[in-house]
Amino acid sequence: PATAGQLAAHIETRLTTVYAELAGAGTAPVRLQAADALRESALRALHWGAQPPALPGLPAPGTATGASTATGGSGGTGGSGGTGGSGATGSAASSPGH
Repeated sequence: PATAGQLAAHIETRLTTVYAELAGAGTAPVRLQAADALRESALRALHWGAQPPALPGLPAPGTATGASTATGGSGGTGGSGGTGGSGATGSAASSPGH
């Protein structure tokens, strides 16, 4: 049986997928709310011990690029080549208690 923390991590991880899909559809206000909810659910999932999910436009966790952003390596906060968005991954990984 899963613990309460594992269940919470699973639910929050699943919610990140739902919010990511919602952020890609709808009107601007809906997209903004979905993006905010996506960020918050991803942070809660990390808090409960989940592995960070792969998000559209960002490197998958555990890849060479994803590992450097998660550990605060170079390029994690606006590196060249369009990786400026990867700073969000570094921020989420560094503040799981938020």
